[in-house]
Amino acid sequence: ENKFYEYAKIFENYYGTLKENVDNVIKTNDLLFDIDWQGTKQLSKFKSLKLIKIYLITDSKNELKKRLIKRNQNTQQEVEKRFEAFDEDIKHWNDYDYILINENLETCFRQIEIIIKNSKNKFSAL
Repeated sequence: ENKFYEYAKIFENYYGTLKENVDNVIKTNDLLFDIDWQGTKQLSKFKSLKLIKIYLITDSKNELKKRLIKRNQNTQQEVEKRFEAFDEDIKHWNDYDYILINENLETCFRQIEIIIKNSKNKFSAL
């Protein structure tokens, strides 16, 4: 019914971003999307959203697997699916404005803050 900016089936689950929710929030606030490359590709079609696209990645495929296991939120089968999807996921780096290797959470967070601040300054100058 055209109610979503983006949606995708990822690892047997459907995810999406309702237009109504986004439109209400961006009237007065910035909004951070936590989405994969499929959602980013769909959202990028909406120039009015003024996206800053940041790709976060671990420093290696093995580090991803280690983190997934440590989080203890997924079954072994889900961890394996995410691990195997890594090679396909990294093929979409060029769809992003920035690529950050998340080796240290605090450092990564500061880098994101700087990117957002600098990008907002660029948008307000337009």
